[in-house]
Amino acid sequence: MAIRTLIVDDSADTRDWLRCKLESLGCEVVGEAETAAEGLKQFLGLRPKLITLDIMMPEIEATDAMALFARIRQEDSEAAVLIVSARPAGDAHAYFKLGAIGFVQKGFIDFHKVASLLKANFPELEVAGAASVKQRGLSSRLAKKS
Repeated sequence: MAIRTLIVDDSADTRDWLRCKLESLGCEVVGEAETAAEGLKQFLGLRPKLITLDIMMPEIEATDAMALFARIRQEDSEAAVLIVSARPAGDAHAYFKLGAIGFVQKGFIDFHKVASLLKANFPELEVAGAASVKQRGLSSRLAKKS
């Protein structure tokens, strides 16, 4: 059974890249949001079990990434939130204290570690397929667009 997943990130390239990688593991990406406010609306309507959350997004409609995270925890304490950021992991400390399952730094290269983390939280995922995923990071795609 596929894991219903919501991607919340203000970067279209990151959303596309995460969608590709997560779908290769067996996740069903049911929604994408460019802002935390949009992410909240989609979370409430779609009720995904996995949310990837960029913590470096601007506040819109009085909702930033931390407000979205807190609301997710309030609405569904079983929902898994994977933090994604261009900033170092230390900036995600508050999210870990509130129950984030892990951290991914944008531009990362080894998606196998992320796949293993997700497999630990969702045993039904196909981590074996992750080994065949090319070891290219988002940074190589972003560099081509510059």
